[in-house]
Amino acid sequence: MINLLSPWLLRIGCLLALVAGLFFAERHIEGIGYNKAQIEFKLASAQAAEINHSKEVSMQTSVDNIRKESNEQIIKLAIDLDSAKSIIRMQHPTDRPPEYTPSTDTGHSCSGASLFTSDAEFLAGEAARADKIRLEYLSLVEQYNVIAETLNKGVK
Repeated sequence: MINLLSPWLLRIGCLLALVAGLFFAERHIEGIGYNKAQIEFKLASAQAAEINHSKEVSMQTSVDNIRKESNEQIIKLAIDLDSAKSIIRMQHPTDRPPEYTPSTDTGHSCSGASLFTSDAEFLAGEAARADKIRLEYLSLVEQYNVIAETLNKGVK
């Protein structure tokens, strides 16, 4: 029968315990290294998210200011249109007769003095609409440029 308290068995058992301990310790240290890398990655991700958030807030503020300025210009344009229509009605009160048919004569042109009030108001409204579209377009181009400039600051 084998004596379990024999010095050789104790030495072999201690050696196996030591090898097993080193094996598990190595795995534990590798796990700690993995956790450290994971923590560093999460920290870098959080920093990048903070930088992106600050860029987004900056862009949104700039875009909001551009929209505000554009809306103010459009409101002024609408006020100018209303005053222009009022001036047309006061200075040029010629209504179109019900039996009126437009001339197809291409050689004859019409100036502002010979326009009927409704035609003059229509043309003023179309000019204002074109100006509004132009202002909106310029506002969008400016917004695009601000966003592109902000996004391209760190890229080379």
